[in-house]
Amino acid sequence: MEQAVPDVNFAQAVRELHAAGTNDTQIAKALRVPTTRVNEMRRALGLKSHMPQSRPITGERADQLRRLHAKGLNDREIAEAMGYHKVSIYIRRNRLGLKPNPRSAASIKRNTRNSQMAIRRKHGVESVGEIFHMSSRVKAARLGWPGMDLRHALALRALERGPATIHENAERSSGLRHTVGYKRGCGYDGMKRTLGQLIRAGLVERESRLGKPAKRPFLYQLSDKAMMIVHAREASQRRGGHHTTPRDRAARMGSMREVEIA
Repeated sequence: MEQAVPDVNFAQAVRELHAAGTNDTQIAKALRVPTTRVNEMRRALGLKSHMPQSRPITGERADQLRRLHAKGLNDREIAEAMGYHKVSIYIRRNRLGLKPNPRSAASIKRNTRNSQMAIRRKHGVESVGEIFHMSSRVKAARLGWPGMDLRHALALRALERGPATIHENAERSSGLRHTVGYKRGCGYDGMKRTLGQLIRAGLVERESRLGKPAKRPFLYQLSDKAMMIVHAREASQRRGGHHTTPRDRAARMGSMREVEIA
């Protein structure tokens, strides 16, 4: 089987760039071809590789590495100061028996700031906290309570099953957590605070203790305002799933705007 005739123009370009002292990677980047193709062509032309010669870290360079390491610099910072790759510094440091230095506080702060800036640019928000806030609102909307905090949405969704005590509603909301991927649990104290906030917002009512035994726990249920929101949601779902009419959507969002949770 005859070998394919190499491209004359490509071979000439490789020969000229090789004569200028460039290596295979630089030639491939200049010609916009894979490095393997340049390597094969160079070998076919009988040309030696122009691999960059590594500078051994010995003598004065090893002493410099020790001094920089003693100042508390990590591998990346030492590599930048000496003009080496951090992998070379890592290997030589281990051979010298030096333990790795932790990242400096300035380096950690710089990396954290850069990562947060990248996240803000990606999502188009002012702060990273807004992303978690947006995620919480999206999960609350899946529970049927858009515009609410996720903790409040879980408590309200649990009360849709009927009146319940604080302990019973905490257990119900814990059972709903997996539906929205919410990992944090809600204990008695947390549910008590949440229901108190919902009572002040007019979405939850607590039964009166008049004529009831003193040791009997309170029962909590949805208020008339909350039931109107639930009925509007169920009516819109009966009409066509999650696709609501503008009138239903305006009526429901108008009800939600009246809710202010402290």
